[in-house]
Amino acid sequence: MLEDEPLPQAAAPSTDKAMKKTRLKARHATAGSVRAFVLFACLGALAACTGDGPLDTVSNTTLDSSVWRADGQKVAAALPRAVGDFKAPKDPDPFWTSYGSGPVFGADATYAQGSREVVVHVESGNIRQRVASAEHGHANPGESFTTAEVTVHGKRATLHWNGTGKTGDVVFVVDRRFLVQMRLMPSKSADEIVNLAEAFDVSQLPGLSLEGTNRP
Repeated sequence: MLEDEPLPQAAAPSTDKAMKKTRLKARHATAGSVRAFVLFACLGALAACTGDGPLDTVSNTTLDSSVWRADGQKVAAALPRAVGDFKAPKDPDPFWTSYGSGPVFGADATYAQGSREVVVHVESGNIRQRVASAEHGHANPGESFTTAEVTVHGKRATLHWNGTGKTGDVVFVVDRRFLVQMRLMPSKSADEIVNLAEAFDVSQLPGLSLEGTNRP
């Protein structure tokens, strides 16, 4: 090598800067991926903790039917004897039956005010598909209804309003275990059935110990 020949450099200044920028971008990308992973993990945990969808609570479908009959009687005993100005002329009727999704049980109650009636159907057991069907709603031949999302007892509920037949019904779930369907006939307005659903006392349902089901 000649004396006046410049010594070779490990890296040119521009190359060194480019390498530093690449390393910095890599660190930022890694940090962003970690933050995104933590965020999605937290959101997943939050959803698991706050889920409020309906549950199928009968895992052993081979139990003797007397167990579900007894559970239906417990539901009947937990229902109120009045809803606002509507009074029950008789005690609620317990029931149990089975669908493709499994056993369900509960009680039916009717509350009257003159010629008007509020019909209430409460069921527990394997209710997830039952809730989806009830929320879909149905109408009599030649009639139709509108559907709206409302709030009842602090939870999401589904309202069906039939302006032709002057009927309104509300579908909601209590404690993830109880499907409640309420229908008012005739109804003065959609708001009236929503207010009655809010007035319907469901405070006794969450505390029920049902032998034919598993607690969530």
